[in-house]
Amino acid sequence: MEISQLEYFVILARIKHFTKAARSVAITQSALSHSIGKLERELNVSLFDRTEQGVFLTSAGEYFLSHAEKALNELKKGQKELKEMNDPKKGLIHFSFIHSLGTDLIPSLVAGYGKLHRHARFVLTQNNSVFLTSNLLEGKDDMCLCPPLMNMENIIWVYLYSEELFAAVPQGHRLAGRKSLMMRDLAGEPFMSLKRSYNLRLLSEQLLAQAGITPNIIYEGDDVHTLAGLIASGMGVSILPKITTIVLPDVVFIPFTDVSCKREIGLAWNSAAEMPPASDAFRQYILQRFSSASRKIGKELFPKEAER
Repeated sequence: MEISQLEYFVILARIKHFTKAARSVAITQSALSHSIGKLERELNVSLFDRTEQGVFLTSAGEYFLSHAEKALNELKKGQKELKEMNDPKKGLIHFSFIHSLGTDLIPSLVAGYGKLHRHARFVLTQNNSVFLTSNLLEGKDDMCLCPPLMNMENIIWVYLYSEELFAAVPQGHRLAGRKSLMMRDLAGEPFMSLKRSYNLRLLSEQLLAQAGITPNIIYEGDDVHTLAGLIASGMGVSILPKITTIVLPDVVFIPFTDVSCKREIGLAWNSAAEMPPASDAFRQYILQRFSSASRKIGKELFPKEAER
């Protein structure tokens, strides 16, 4: 069965006249008659009653018409979506990132790109670095924003920028009035942390270990906003980036002076997977935006962060 057979069948069902139907699709009447006859033989049913007044659908023809129309519509839909997938301005972009980037950086990037390509469409995923890496390897996402990934075959990670990490302590805490801290000042404090699948947890433990501290972790979670809320309630301290949405009046962020306390953020993708044109265009937009503003980190990259 060929697509043209379905198309000719639908046209004839609507026009109900062989000559007029053949003329509408620019073929001869005999070619149309041959195509319909071949379709009927393949289906082993009569689709039309042929009379002097015209051709009319049989009950089998009426039943088959709805399926033929659905099939043709699905084919047209698929052709349209394939065309859009290959259109850098309209394709679907599968983009993932760690949770803490979702309130400042991601809206800035997506909105900025949307102004240039108003038909761009996104599927956004938030999770930890382990999950994001798995999605890249399985082809579920085209790229992700995250800290450095472990050396993995085919995974490319490109550095974009660094964000400072702070000691986050509750208002009224013994350290809250300090202008700066040394890492060892956190020794013995009840610690609020993300789970081990998060890069920030691993980085925090490395920094504490360098100061000879084994943290007393009393809470493990999946979200920095929850950690901040627990810190505000006086339950403990943590090491966190200063994100605008977790700057609470009862949480004090204090910089460290004895160590370089920064987290690197970069863009990662699977070099073994074919990057769809729309996603490739967005990837180039991100790389160019950070490259051109690398010496001007401020409003161009982080419109909300610049107001902190």
